[in-house]
Amino acid sequence: MRLANKVALLSGIGQGMGRATALLFSQEGAKVALTARGIKRLKETSDQIRADRGTSLVVPGDMSVKSQVDEIVKKVLDEYGRIDVVYSAAGGNFDPQRKLHDVDEDFWNSTVSNTMNSLYNLAQSVRPIMKRQGGGSIVTVAASFNVRQEGNAAYGAAKGGDHRLISKSSQGIPPR
Repeated sequence: MRLANKVALLSGIGQGMGRATALLFSQEGAKVALTARGIKRLKETSDQIRADRGTSLVVPGDMSVKSQVDEIVKKVLDEYGRIDVVYSAAGGNFDPQRKLHDVDEDFWNSTVSNTMNSLYNLAQSVRPIMKRQGGGSIVTVAASFNVRQEGNAAYGAAKGGDHRLISKSSQGIPPR
């Protein structure tokens, strides 16, 4: 098992790719902490992990709110004692039909907050922990150039920002 004795904090784990990622991390031996805004899907994913004899912790919250991120990280540390891997899939609003003139301020702000602020808050919260531990990994689900171009302007800008943010946020953390 490639992730035996590792703790992974997985955000944006509600359904689809996020759920599949959580199951894979668990199958590879990681203890997983699952977070997203919707608790129902988190519990469903946790139940699947436990049915496969994995270890999971459900900590719902909004990653775009720094105080909630700090509380989630604290709960994970209280439960598992460390965080080795962070996987950030929080975001959304991929809507290829929405043209720039259809992107109002609320949609723009929601997209940027859910995508970029979530990753920023999480990276800022775990960096000092990983540095003290001697290493860790921060993984984000951004989007390829082609996917960013197919989405709307807000989605493309936010996912492009994630690319830049993650390249800078992991500086000073030795890889594991």
